[in-house]
Amino acid sequence: MKKFTSIHHIVFSTCLTLAIVFAPFLSQAADRDKSLEKIKTEVREAASDDWETLALAAEKCINKGINLKEAKSWLERSLEIKETGTNLEIMGDYYLMNKLPKKALVYYVNGKSKVLEGEENFNQHRLDKKIAKANALRKKIG
Repeated sequence: MKKFTSIHHIVFSTCLTLAIVFAPFLSQAADRDKSLEKIKTEVREAASDDWETLALAAEKCINKGINLKEAKSWLERSLEIKETGTNLEIMGDYYLMNKLPKKALVYYVNGKSKVLEGEENFNQHRLDKKIAKANALRKKIG
């Protein structure tokens, strides 16, 4: 009977340890699902000409590394509505994240041209840093 109790103790301890170790991951997955649903709701509720909501929703997905295929389609729609420094930069971020620095550079440079045209509320210094990062990756991977 002692062996049976010892085995139960080992199984219980192992299960408890696994639950403690994996609980944060399960919580993060649940948070990610809630976050994604919130983002998708924002997109569904956006006006048909709301380029900004589409771009910012895509940016959230890119930053979290989730729902990337749909994020790209939101960016494409955003760019069809209106090309801005913001959505061009975010599309550059998408391509840089996917290790496609040449494509990223095209979007970053086009975004910079929008900045130079006088688009307000845009951080040119941040964009310059991203251009440098994309150039470095382009040189590294060829």
